[in-house]
Amino acid sequence: MAQRVRTAKAQDETAATESVRRFSQRFNFTGREREVFALLVAGEAQKEIAATLGISEPTVRFHAVNFYAKCGVSNQRELLAFYARTLQSEVGSRIQPNISIG
Repeated sequence: MAQRVRTAKAQDETAATESVRRFSQRFNFTGREREVFALLVAGEAQKEIAATLGISEPTVRFHAVNFYAKCGVSNQRELLAFYARTLQSEVGSRIQPNISIG
């Protein structure tokens, strides 16, 4: 049973990583924007993202503003909703993204 849970979790993480990669490629994110976006989607706060990546919080905000503009949204809530809609349109109802929106 524990092995099946670990396998399912690994598959979910792989699918999440792949969806972030596809989304970031579609909207021409830079490598650093993709890293910030992946951590944001994973639920990390800007302060945590800054610590994880070894950059300042203003730099995290700078990258976030850049990818907001690339996606045509104004804030994190809109970005996550747009990301979820994009995933749903790509894969239909087979996969429900695990994203918490505010």
